[in-house]
This record gives sequence, structure tokens and C-alpha cells, in this order.
Amino acid sequence: MENLQLDGGRTDVGSNGSMFGDTAEASDGSFQMASGMATPTTNTANDTVDTSAGGHTWDFLANAAQMFERASELKEVAAADLRKGYDLQGYQWRGYEIQRRLYMTYRRQVYPQYQCVQHDVQEVRKQANCVDSTATFYNFRCSSLGDGYRGQINHFQLRDLICATSDYDVYYYHSDGVHRWNPWQRSRQCVMGRSSMPRSFRVSSMCVDRGIVFTGDYKGRYCLRSLWSGDDGWNGPGVATGSLGPTDTDNDIVNHATCSASSGGAPQILASHNSGVLRRLDVQRLEVVDTVPFEWAVNCSATMAGGALDCVVGDSVDGLL
Repeated sequence: MENLQLDGGRTDVGSNGSMFGDTAEASDGSFQMASGMATPTTNTANDTVDTSAGGHTWDFLANAAQMFERASELKEVAAADLRKGYDLQGYQWRGYEIQRRLYMTYRRQVYPQYQCVQHDVQEVRKQANCVDSTATFYNFRCSSLGDGYRGQINHFQLRDLICATSDYDVYYYHSDGVHRWNPWQRSRQCVMGRSSMPRSFRVSSMCVDRGIVFTGDYKGRYCLRSLWSGDDGWNGPGVATGSLGPTDTDNDIVNHATCSASSGGAPQILASHNSGVLRRLDVQRLEVVDTVPFEWAVNCSATMAGGALDCVVGDSVDGLL
């Protein structure tokens, strides 16, 4: 055996080059780890994994996680790299297909599944219409990698943290603020620094439109900045902060935000709250001009120009207009 050091931890490398130790293929097509390591087996018929053998579940996860958390081999990925065996994130998986399938199967089984409205998933799938998946609507062109281009998500259910406003402007939330990425120039720029936000501000949603950058947090607060102010078009007068609700509560999470305009053309923000409230913020006055309560958490909303009609969906089987 050969020892490989990654991030201060020890990973055993088997004689076959596997970071999971030696593996052997059984006659039924399953894979068994070497003794002393985790011993999960995969049945290709039903695609299940047993990680309880020998109580070495942690060993299996530790070795698998180190493999997936290793540094990417590329800093930029182009379409030609995909033909060489790299994936969209710059990892080369040739020779590790078995280990990747094992870990991803396990992840699917242990990933938390939440149903706000109980239903039979299999019955829903029977009623779903099959669609043609052979058509190509988009072609991969490139991706920029590295810590500076890594988006940050504080909760797996709150992932509305990226906005593409044009071919040249993609906004995403980074650990040090909201960044703008230009995919043509391969450049990035911080447009709302983390230092300009309140200390306990945890971003849960974001929207960029009409020259406005808006971020909401877990307590119903917001940070707002105009992109059209300043001599160079980026350095505005500062970041405006405030609260959308009467008090800062942990249940007032801003699940979703979208930018629109009033009947007079003034920019507004429509915020959907986990506390079951839909609020409309007047950007020029920084005042909440409309509040609509619901009996369930509001997860997403959309509005037509002028705000005459809103569409709301949430923890309910009904969508409301």
C-alpha cells in the first residue's frame, strides 16, 4: 500500500491505483472494498449501496470525500477538454469510474429529501409526460475555475444566487461578496463587497436587474446597490441596508427576490419570505409599499410590468395569481 496525503488526512491507495483501496469485482457485478477499509457493495441491478459492513462507513466517506475535494486539474475548461475526458469542473475521471459511481450512489441515498406536501413520488412519475431529451439547446463553451469563481450557498434549498443579465454579465454570490463574471474576457469583479454588509448578514437570495443588485438574508434584511452610479458605472454611492419586516426574526428568510417596475416606472423588489409573506420594496424610497400574507411559506414569485399581477408558489399544491 502507498500513502497519499491530502488536506492533512491520510488516504490509502490500493495496488490498482484506487484511492479507496483494493477493489474486486464479484460474479454478480458488485464491487467489494479490501478488508480494513470500508466495505460498501454496489448492486448494478437496483443501484444500491450498503455501507454498514464492519462499521466502517466513516472510512468510506472520508476516502471518498477526499477524492472529490481534491484540487481541480484545470483552471479553465474548454469544449476540447471535454473530449479529452475532463468534466465541466476540470476533473479527469478516467480510471476512477467505479469509485465515482459508488460515491454518487451513496450520496443520492443519504441526501435529505423534504416533502412539504406528502405524496407518492412513483405515482407522480407515472402521470408525468415523457419529453424528447435528444435535442440540443445549448453547447458548452468554457468555464473559469478556482476559488475566485466559486459560488457560495449557505443552504441547499436556497440556491437562487446567480443571475445572468446579458452575454457579458453573470453575477454570483462569493464568500467575499457579489461578483460579476465576464465569460468572454474571463474576468471577474466584486460589485458588492462583504465588508459593506452587516456582520451577521447571511445571503439567502439575490437578484440583479435594471441596474440594481439586491441581496436578502435569513432575517428578512436586505442590501441594495445601484450599478449605474459613479464615474465608471460601477462605484455607486454605497450600499443601502435595511429590513423588509417590522422585526428581524430567524423565520423571515428571503427565499426569493425579483426586480420589477411600478406603474410609473420606478424600480421595485418583490421579496418572497419563508414566514408566509410577500413584500414589495420601493427602491427609490427604500420603503415597503405592499405586504400580502399567505397561509404557507412563499418560495418564489413573479410579477408583470406595473405590478398589476403577481404569481406566487410555495409550500402548497396551489399556485396563486
